[in-house]
Amino acid sequence: MNVPKAITPFRHMFSGLRVSTTLFLVTGVVLLLQLFPLTGVFLMLFAAPFWSVLTLNLAFLALAAETLLGRADRRWLIAPLIWFGGYAVYAHLTHERYLALDARLKAENAAQSIVYDPVQQVLVFDDRSEDLSGAPRTFVQQYALPVAYVSNDNFEPAQHLGYRLADAETCNRLQSERGSLPSGISASWIHESSNGERKLRKDVCIVQMPEDPSRPALHVAATREAQKGQLLPHSLTTTTISDGLGGMAILTTGHAEILGWLPMPVMGCALNSGAPSWDCFFGFHRKAVGLGGNGAYGGATVAAIADVLKLTGRRTPSLSAAASEGRNAVGQALANSQSARYNRALANLDAAIAGVERRLTVHDVSGLIANPKIALARSSAIGPAIARDVAGPPARYETARVMQSIVAYFPHPQFSGIARPLLPELLPLVERGDWVVADDFAMRLGDLGPEALPVLHALANSKNKSSPVVHVYGVCRVGRDAASAGERLLALLPAGETARRDRDLEIAVYVALKRLGRTDLIEREAAAPPPRRFEGIHADILKRDIGPESPRSTCSGRWPLSRRLPD
Repeated sequence: MNVPKAITPFRHMFSGLRVSTTLFLVTGVVLLLQLFPLTGVFLMLFAAPFWSVLTLNLAFLALAAETLLGRADRRWLIAPLIWFGGYAVYAHLTHERYLALDARLKAENAAQSIVYDPVQQVLVFDDRSEDLSGAPRTFVQQYALPVAYVSNDNFEPAQHLGYRLADAETCNRLQSERGSLPSGISASWIHESSNGERKLRKDVCIVQMPEDPSRPALHVAATREAQKGQLLPHSLTTTTISDGLGGMAILTTGHAEILGWLPMPVMGCALNSGAPSWDCFFGFHRKAVGLGGNGAYGGATVAAIADVLKLTGRRTPSLSAAASEGRNAVGQALANSQSARYNRALANLDAAIAGVERRLTVHDVSGLIANPKIALARSSAIGPAIARDVAGPPARYETARVMQSIVAYFPHPQFSGIARPLLPELLPLVERGDWVVADDFAMRLGDLGPEALPVLHALANSKNKSSPVVHVYGVCRVGRDAASAGERLLALLPAGETARRDRDLEIAVYVALKRLGRTDLIEREAAAPPPRRFEGIHADILKRDIGPESPRSTCSGRWPLSRRLPD
């Protein structure tokens, strides 16, 4: 076959490009497959957008080798020179731009000043500032501040959350009581970085609680703004620190995205769950670095604040010693915070008992659920209030459920005196499908014995918003007296090859049958042809020694309740 003379030079030019051409083609095919969600999702799971870092760099290196070894036209050498050399020049320019901007911002920040005395003043951070997220915790942990605050109006009556360093005894107590603590009060262990590893400390923790400052405050607020620019994409954060008396410091920090010295082309597509959409991207991978301080994504802002407040030299040599020193202050602050939250919750409960036309939510009675000693004195009034609300319009059902959740943790005499008269009131509503029974209250109904079974059976088969799991555990709490309910419990589990398995429900029915003494039904299932019920239950459940003599607390699991009902 004769090749036209005009094409001959190009044919010679492309000869010998076997390895490089293959790598370029592989890159193109992988990219093309990612454009379509059907194949792109599969490739996304294997980090296909980053394959181009390897394939493209190897392709240009192979191209250079093929030309230098004389296997291809020498003119192809310009392509890897442009790829690696041009990229190096571009990366150098981004670094130069970054260093100049960082130096300018640091010099401007160093000129700022404001008086701060950690003994006489406190720091209050604006919760709307993205760069200040976690700042109160950081300053308490790293700079030995006795307390730091963030503005927050979600935990009335306080308008702030306080963060304090606490010792292990306080931390463990709060961890054990977390199911009954008012919302907003929590303890979390500290993680420290050492030699590139994050380690968990169990001798100190950070305690968070609704608490308003009792000393003069320096208010810290920040706003972030993205800056356009292909050479150095970056964002700048303006942080204002004011003492309310005219003193003010204004800092500028942020983070930039610089190129590494090796080309890292990232190209492909991925699922954007926020839109949702299938989004494609092309560009070089960049590293985030701080501007005006050390650390990206808020780290530079925290460092700059510490510098202007002259806290840099206040890093705590011993967190445990600092926690022990502040133990009394933490204990007093916790007592004050809990007292204020309990008083507000009790006032809301009293209003609900009195019939005030206001929907009660679990947030309104924070700290009363699973904490019977606080609301037990109102036991004689709660029962009639629940009966009134379940007999009222559906708008009152949530208020009734909230009060039921409080009652669910009362000692048996008080619980029984409230719950037993409610059974005939609840049964027709539950049979109708109304959502009038709280989950923890439903489980506790089993303590009333067989007379609670009609309500529990109706709940288990109801199409309301509750899960049948809690009602199965309610039957389980009845014990041997509910042995006749075994077949009904087993019928809750779907059968057949196409049935969708509900593992939580299977576990609940298995535990209930064991405590009801109906092991015969479990043995019958074990002898049935597959697919068998209970065959997918974890071995740890199967090993448990469960029988009619087991305590009522056996009838529970990690799901669905985070609090433990009375035994």
